[in-house]
Amino acid sequence: MRSILQRQGIAGLGIALRDLVSVQLPFLADNYQVMEKNPEFARDYCDGTSTFAGTKEGLRSWERYEELIPYFNEDATSCSMKELQKKLFGNQIGHMVYFTNLIPEWEEKYGDACEKIGFFALPGDEKEYTGMTVWPSNGIYGNKKSKNKEAIEAFMAWYISDEGMDVLTSFYQPAGIFHTGYQPREEQSQLVTETRKYYQEGNVVSALEYLIPMKGINCQEICNKLGSGQITAKEAAEAYDEDCKKAALQCGLWS
Repeated sequence: MRSILQRQGIAGLGIALRDLVSVQLPFLADNYQVMEKNPEFARDYCDGTSTFAGTKEGLRSWERYEELIPYFNEDATSCSMKELQKKLFGNQIGHMVYFTNLIPEWEEKYGDACEKIGFFALPGDEKEYTGMTVWPSNGIYGNKKSKNKEAIEAFMAWYISDEGMDVLTSFYQPAGIFHTGYQPREEQSQLVTETRKYYQEGNVVSALEYLIPMKGINCQEICNKLGSGQITAKEAAEAYDEDCKKAALQCGLWS
């Protein structure tokens, strides 16, 4: 991939190392591979009996990030997300790792140019261990002590019904799959439908931060150091383990 794209002056993978989201996703979006290799990893990590640095599947996750570095755009350390998107549609980068929530914005801004963009999950080491890490949609909450509790529950029931979703999608362009199985009346873009097969085949798992009640607050900094070559994958794994240990102690998960 590197030589083919580089001969055309195209970076294999675009990333904005200074961006909060872009810099973390090559690690966070790899959780599917970790959980497929060890379904108990999240539980063990939360219990403090497993670590990224001390397990094969955990360390490998950081190593996969490290292996992407030679393919980064040359201005990865200074590039912004806005600039990165321009590079994608300007044929200056071949791939980028990001959420599907950018799709509606792209379709509005770039129109038919979106047809040249495809979607696939962050690859694992083997095809059978490749799937999609997902960030669940936002929830709707109501006060259970409210005097209008029944009205709140009625609204929630309506909201997730097909009728409620029809209203939502009449003014909102979906950027992913609906957890309820709802299918929008309007035809969805090819980019969105390409994500559906992962759900249909059961090849999805939530991001680790949705499986355990802790996430290291310095994940962005650790990923930045790894992506810019300041530390190794092993050092990144150890730093993240220590970061999560502090978070667990602060949350009272460990004593």
